[in-house]
Amino acid sequence: MKRSTWFFLILFLIAIGIYYLVNFLPPKTIAESTPTADQISYPLRDADASMTSIQINSIGVYLNMERNSEAIWEIIDPEPGLADQTKLSEAETQLASLKIAKNLGIVSSLDDFGLSKPKSWISVTYSNGLVRKLFIGSLTPTNSGYYVQVDNLEVVIISQFSLDAILDLPNNPPYPPTPTPSATSEQSIITSTEETTLTPSFTDNPTP
Repeated sequence: MKRSTWFFLILFLIAIGIYYLVNFLPPKTIAESTPTADQISYPLRDADASMTSIQINSIGVYLNMERNSEAIWEIIDPEPGLADQTKLSEAETQLASLKIAKNLGIVSSLDDFGLSKPKSWISVTYSNGLVRKLFIGSLTPTNSGYYVQVDNLEVVIISQFSLDAILDLPNNPPYPPTPTPSATSEQSIITSTEETTLTPSFTDNPTP
């Protein structure tokens, strides 16, 4: 067989192979769970769902908050009770605003970033069933951010200032403020006390 014949035969086989790859192999699709650029920049932001549960462990101090059936935030731990809805709305905004300053990717040793046994973590559950977790490690050498592991995967850096505001919540749980007695009520209490402590006076009857 001539050399030119072999050449055209090889080209024919290559053409058949390309035709098969293009027309018969299933196309590669991007998994729906692949995070978008916005989700990567903001690990706790989900445009398609709302937060239904927030759990924070700040160096052993635990706080658990959940929305009830009426979409009202309640504190489950440390003491069950209604939460301050304004403060919880602010906390939601802070969580959704956490931004990745730098993505270090998958690291070979978590020990180098204080993440082998993290002392603090944040877990957020969404209305679509998604759960996202942030494990907080050591401060960066410049003390400007924390090393954070997202969902047991990549290690990123997040602003210390932003995270500290959230990690402070367990130390100051967002319970509603205690009502302050009004000035009128205080005066009534004082007056009532004074009246009960007055000593009655008696008039001596003259001796007959």
